[in-house]
Amino acid sequence: MKKRCKYCSFEVVTYVEHETNSLFGLTAILIAVVFGFLSCIILPVVYLITQVAVHRCSRCLQTLGQRSCIGLPEDLS
Repeated sequence: MKKRCKYCSFEVVTYVEHETNSLFGLTAILIAVVFGFLSCIILPVVYLITQVAVHRCSRCLQTLGQRSCIGLPEDLS
C-alpha cells in the first residue's frame, strides 16, 4: 500500500507484519482452563483469529496503521 508517512514525510510502500493481539495470552489461559485437552484444537484457531496486520513505513519502521485480519468490512457498499 502506498502511503505518506506522517513521521518521515516520505511517500513509501508500507510493509505488513502479522502480530498477535495482546490479549491472546490471557485468552489462551482461559481456554486451557475451561476446555482442558480440547484447547489443543481450539488454540490454533484462536491464534489465527486474533492476529492483527500492522502496516509499517519501510523507511523509518514506524507503525502507520493496523487492521484485524478477521472481521466485517468498514463500508458495505
